[in-house]
Amino acid sequence: IDNSSNLTARIETPIDPELLNPLLSVLNETSLYDTWIPTWKRPFKLGIRECKPLHQTGRVAQIVKVVTDAPWPLKSREVVLDAVAIDDIE
Repeated sequence: IDNSSNLTARIETPIDPELLNPLLSVLNETSLYDTWIPTWKRPFKLGIRECKPLHQTGRVAQIVKVVTDAPWPLKSREVVLDAVAIDDIE
């Protein structure tokens, strides 16, 4: 956690080199997240209601707003993500 109230997370995983470009392409299409990330309407609402790119800061870097539905007694949640992909091939 940095000095402000922002939370920083780093995810690191090995990826087959042949899958790197397809994976980055899918993750970069943020406006389509609600078409492939699971969402349930019954027996309760759970999933992405809205995913909207706010600003493209680089080829594989963008700021995205995601709104999710949650079942009662929880309320819907909204998060703004500053997502960046870094190729650290050694």
